[in-house]
This record gives sequence, C-alpha cells and structure tokens, in this order.
Amino acid sequence: TTGGSLPDLIQLRLPASLLSSFSTNSRLTINPAANGAGNDKLSISVSREAAHKHAKTSEDLFPLKLENQTDTFEWYQRKRSQAVSDNMRKYFRIGETRSRYSINNPKSGVDLKRIGERTRTLLDQERKKRKEIVRLDEDELYPVNSKETAEKGMGERNPTNDNVPMASEKERKTPKTSTLRKRAAASKRKRHDPTVDGWMPNTDHLVSKAVAKDDRSNIVRLHGLPRGIQPDHIRKFFHGLNPSLIFVLPTMNRFIEGWDVSDEFSSMQKQNIAVERHPESFRVYVKFQSVLVADAAMERQGESIGFDRNKEDFIKKDVVGAAISLSPVSRYVASYLQKHLAICTRKGEPIIETLTGVEQRITCVSELAWTVAAKRLKLDSLMSHLRSSNLRCRQLLSNYQFIPKEIPEYDRLVRVYNQIVEAHKKLEVDRSLLLMHTFDPSCSDDSAHRIIQSVSHWFLDEIRNIGNNLRESRLRLRDESHDNFDFDNGHS
Repeated sequence: TTGGSLPDLIQLRLPASLLSSFSTNSRLTINPAANGAGNDKLSISVSREAAHKHAKTSEDLFPLKLENQTDTFEWYQRKRSQAVSDNMRKYFRIGETRSRYSINNPKSGVDLKRIGERTRTLLDQERKKRKEIVRLDEDELYPVNSKETAEKGMGERNPTNDNVPMASEKERKTPKTSTLRKRAAASKRKRHDPTVDGWMPNTDHLVSKAVAKDDRSNIVRLHGLPRGIQPDHIRKFFHGLNPSLIFVLPTMNRFIEGWDVSDEFSSMQKQNIAVERHPESFRVYVKFQSVLVADAAMERQGESIGFDRNKEDFIKKDVVGAAISLSPVSRYVASYLQKHLAICTRKGEPIIETLTGVEQRITCVSELAWTVAAKRLKLDSLMSHLRSSNLRCRQLLSNYQFIPKEIPEYDRLVRVYNQIVEAHKKLEVDRSLLLMHTFDPSCSDDSAHRIIQSVSHWFLDEIRNIGNNLRESRLRLRDESHDNFDFDNGHS
C-alpha cells in the first residue's frame, strides 16, 4: 500500500480479464484517496516488471467502487504446522467485513483492449523462452544430383515471366502435410534411385472400395512382394511399428474380387519390372498392435522392401529393393483369416518355403478350407468357381438350412447328411493330428493342425444343424401322414 489509512480487511473482486494478465513479475498496490476522504475512494495500481533489462515497466491505475453487502463475511487463515495432519487443520481468524470493492466500470473497451494487448505480449514473451520444436521428416533418402536439378530448373523457366516473382524451390516442392511429404519422398526414391525397382501393383481401387475407417482392423495385406522374401525383410520394412504377426494364406489360384489386384491395375507395364514378384495368389498379411498403428503402416505405400539377394535367378538387374503396395482389411475378415486360414511364418526362412511345407500336410483340406471361407465370408466370385469345378464343393456350398416338408426333400437331405458324416470320418482317419490336441496342447500353435481342426469343426456344425432339421422334419411328417413310412430306417 501507499500512504494513507486503509481498512483492516479488504475484499476485492477483480475481473478475469485483469487476472489473466498477471505474471510472476506483477505487483498489485492499493492506494487510498488522495484527500483521505473515506474508504470508498480507493484505487489499485498494477505494475508489471519487464522480463528483459531494456524493456519498459508498465503500470495501470484502476479506481475502485464500494459494494455494501448485507451479509458479514468472516475470513480465516490456515496455521502452518507440520505436526497437524490433513484431517486436523488449525485456522486463526483474520477478521470480518461487509464491504467488497470492485473495479469501477470494468467493461471499459479501452481497458479491455489494453489488457488484451498486454496478455498477448506476455504470451509472446513466454513463447520466446521455450525451445523450438522441429519435426524431422526424411524427405529423401537418396540424394539427387544437384547439377542435374539445376539444369532441369533452368530449362523449365519461362523467359516471359521474368517479372513475376518466383517462389523458392523449397516452397514449390515441399508438400504442406505429412502424408503428402511421405508420398513425395517415396515417389522421389522410385524415380531417382536406380537400385530400387519402382513397379508395384496399384491398389487404389482396393483402398477406395475398402470399409470405413471405424471398421478397419489392425491387419494389412502386402501386394507385389519379391521372390525370396522373408519375415525379417517385412519387419525391417515396418521398422518402428513392431509387427506382432506375419502370416500367409493357403494358395488359391483364383482371382478374388475385393482382395486381389489384376494385371490391369499396375503402375507400369509388367514386362518392365526388374525383380520377379509373387503372384496375387501369394497372400501375405501383417498384424500390428492396434488399428492406429495399422493406419500408420498404410502410409508406407510405395516404399521399397529388401529381399534375399542370394537368389540370383530371381533378379534381372542389380537392384536391392522393390516397391510394394498395401491394402486394409476389415475386422470380420481379419478375425476369420487369423483363426481359420493363417499359416504363421518362421524367422530366417523364406515365406514361400514355409507355405509349401504346410500345404504338403493339408493337401486334402486346403480346398475345403477355402470352401468354408467362401461361404462364411460371402466371396461370390470364389463360390462360383468352386461350384463349377468341384462336385463336393458344390454340395458343401449349397444351402441346407431348411426343414423338409416332403418325403423326397427329406431323402435328399439325408443323403447330404450322410456324405458330410463320411467326409468328416475320412478327415479324422487321414489326419490323426486332429486327436493330438487332447494330449499335447502345443499342437494348437501348429498352422496345419489349426486349419484341419477348423474344417473339422465346420463339418461338426453342419452335421448338428442338418441333424436338427431332419429331426424336426420327421416330427412334422409323422403328424401330417398316417402311412406306414419308416423314417428311422436308413435315415439316421
């Protein structure tokens, strides 16, 4: 305070706009009236010390007005004692008052403008004290010949536009967003690096027709992988994203609509490729920790992946990398593939060798597994192919989830029921591995065992469902018919 008499206890009501302009260097001073006339003629002065030596100290004066209250307010202060616990706090009384002071005309436009300017100044000062945070983006892994770039820029310049100010090369070529920068960097690497094969399947139609982002899974599919690829190459490609699982599906030499890329969707002619690639029937998937990480993995579309250079017969030129494509997978499809069709890869072994070894053990089951997948995932194009190529698959793909109302329908469904029972028995006899999981739980980690067991469980589900329909049909036909037809002879 300054000279003059002041009340023993002063209750101030200050606007938030004024309080927001305070800092650790601010000081609030209460001034009595100059002529000493009463306690209702008070004012406050706010001084702010400069943060820097050469800056000026600002000071503002605000008159106060008295607001008399009908209620009496008592004020207490906590005693500082280390021996007192939080539940036993001691306070001493400061005093009481009915008066409250507030700033006279606090909504003055000039004052608010002045306070706003000071607030912005304080924010600028605090911002200058902070260390600058810079995002590091790897715009280009392989340096481009500066002389070639300069000659190209001189050749593209239009002499008629010499008077027009041109933007700098960095401003013109640097994309604005992180996604565009990554795509531009991948494009530069494909264009300028002679050791990378830039051909890759075009999956834009798969991404555009993909499910909504809220239905995407944490699994993505890789397209255009070079021959000799190993899981270690894929993990290195997704460095920093930590893939939790890499698996491949059994071979199905049939184009699946919505899954595969045809030859018409490619970034350049296939005869111009420098590295032999696996066909689209080579379906490899990568699982990540979350959907967000999988979305981040999709941003690496078009980047190059390494492969085993010891496979010289797979390489046409001296290259060390090949560009690949990615596509998202829906949650339901990803869950089904991982449970019923996944063949887990092995570290240090080419994926094609792992796939060949497992397919030799599931020769009789592979087509059945794809038949079940086509039915449950509603793959219309694959179901049409299986119906036309295999009689057994045609019978399994037919819809038998109905209750026969006539005796001929009942007999036809009984024949299908018996065929499925025989197929399941043959599967158990040929593949005794199905019985081993009872004694050895580690068999559940074997990919071949898991696929065979999945087909076996599907057989059991079909047997149970068709059996229930036959049982219900027998009850209805017995109620409707009074003939001596023996429903149990040869039909169970």
